[in-house]
Amino acid sequence: MRWFDRVCESIEVKPLLDSLVEPLEVSGDFINVNPIKVPDESLYKCDPSRDANKTCTSQINVDKNFEWWENSGIESLQTYGCDGQDEKCLDWKELPKLIHPQAGNLPVDRLERKCEQLQGLALPIVELAKQRQAPVIVDFCSGGGHLGLLLAFLIPEATVHMVENKEESLARARERGIQLGLKNVWYFQSNIDYYKGSFDIGTSLHACGVATDLVIEKSRDQSADIVSCPCCYGAVQAVDGVSYPRSVLFAEKGCTEADYLTMGHTADQTEKHSTKCGQGELFMDIVDTDRCLHLQEHGYHVQLDKISPLTCSPKHNLIVAKYLAANGK
Repeated sequence: MRWFDRVCESIEVKPLLDSLVEPLEVSGDFINVNPIKVPDESLYKCDPSRDANKTCTSQINVDKNFEWWENSGIESLQTYGCDGQDEKCLDWKELPKLIHPQAGNLPVDRLERKCEQLQGLALPIVELAKQRQAPVIVDFCSGGGHLGLLLAFLIPEATVHMVENKEESLARARERGIQLGLKNVWYFQSNIDYYKGSFDIGTSLHACGVATDLVIEKSRDQSADIVSCPCCYGAVQAVDGVSYPRSVLFAEKGCTEADYLTMGHTADQTEKHSTKCGQGELFMDIVDTDRCLHLQEHGYHVQLDKISPLTCSPKHNLIVAKYLAANGK
């Protein structure tokens, strides 16, 4: 609302609104309305009182889904980096200090891992951008601009759109971009759904749950290439335009939405040294295999990989998808 009020009061917008909208006469009488009924529960997910509404991830259900996977005949698309390409690295010391995540007020204990995550996404995006002429790259859920600003610097011929719904995060990104003197960055305070621009490459780093699938669908609608590192698999949920499972193949093999949600919750069991870390990794690959099959079914060449090193984050899967008709777009 603060953003909307500022826009409405700007000297450029206010006269236009005044000419389009007739003044509204409001009486002093209040209209009687029925209040919306909401669940009487804590807002904190860890509150035990919310257990009744949680998707069941008992080991019995996990084993049932594992049995389905074993009998489905579907092969995991996870390559574990076995693509034959030489491993490349960014030399952060050669980059401007304002490009480094340290300039974005990131805690010291997260800096190295954040650099590894950013490198994991930036390098394949640079390669995809080489196959496009002056590409438009959209960094969805861009946060404080760590990835978007890095891409704008590494690919000066590209235009980078950073899409973020949090005002404070976007303001930090914009401040860094101005200090860097970057002229090829646009900043959009918007949810994924409301962004309507045309673009060539869509990317997201740890977009939570269904947000990853919204990024994939938004990019697919544009026949854009995709580089995405998913997160919060347990937060997937059917919304307008996104249903589960994503692929036709998973559905044909009998995977239901309820099964899929259990798989998503299981995929979040990836904390290091956890006794269930192994099955979490497996179901993370299963969910992302479904996402990749969905993209293959819509004309993409897809690679499912891991960001190196694996210690950069418990959520280290990487989806790289190139639209096969991109050169003729």
